[in-house]
Amino acid sequence: MASENAEEDDYMSDKFLETCVNVRPGLVSKATSRQYQLEKNAQIANKQNKLKLKKQSEKVVREDGLNVKIGQDNKGFALLAKMGYKPGMTLGKEGQGRAEPISISVKNNREGLGMDSERKLKQEEMSQMRAEMRHKRQKVYHQEQSGFTKRMSEKFNQREVEKDLDDSQKVCEELDAKANIEEPEEWFFWPLHWLEKKYAKDEDEESKEPPEPVMDIYTPPEKLELLTDYLRNNYSYCIWCGIKFKGVKDLWNNCPGSSRSDHD
Repeated sequence: MASENAEEDDYMSDKFLETCVNVRPGLVSKATSRQYQLEKNAQIANKQNKLKLKKQSEKVVREDGLNVKIGQDNKGFALLAKMGYKPGMTLGKEGQGRAEPISISVKNNREGLGMDSERKLKQEEMSQMRAEMRHKRQKVYHQEQSGFTKRMSEKFNQREVEKDLDDSQKVCEELDAKANIEEPEEWFFWPLHWLEKKYAKDEDEESKEPPEPVMDIYTPPEKLELLTDYLRNNYSYCIWCGIKFKGVKDLWNNCPGSSRSDHD
């Protein structure tokens, strides 16, 4: 009997804790919280509907009031009638004023009275600024396009000069070799591989001093011009005609000129 009472009074057992009700303050069940949220949402929706109905009714009353003309029993109309005003007339001494009352513009926001005009002014300024920026961009674009065309033309001309110089160097080396010339008159009259061979030969000879560095003081067009004069004066050869003339007289009579543009 004592053991049964002890077992019933075991407050730490799971069975005893399951029968207890949670009455701690500040805690609500999920169902209660959900019900509270639904009621709150319903109250908010009800307020919004009332506000919407109020605005609609105000709009209807306002439009009805604006559509009704001022009657002759109105004090303002009576004062105008004493000064000679009749329905349909325009205001002003010479009839230059308004014939209809000033229309009402309802504000739908809490901004100041001058905000609309200021906003329109800013929008016009922004539109003018965008137009000016668009004009500047178009101007810069056309300048870049013309500059790009010029750069491409210069680049193409540079490639043509480099190609003509390379061809002239090969021809000069071949013609000088037939004339038993061991070194070119100018270091750039032949392709650069002859310099590599010369330096390698000098390195093999111990008694030789190190070769001096080549000073490149000419631009490619200047090199081409000097080499062209050398070929024409010494061999009566034109790189653009691609032939060796019989002599200087034959060259001057039958060759169009000493540049690529003369042969176009």
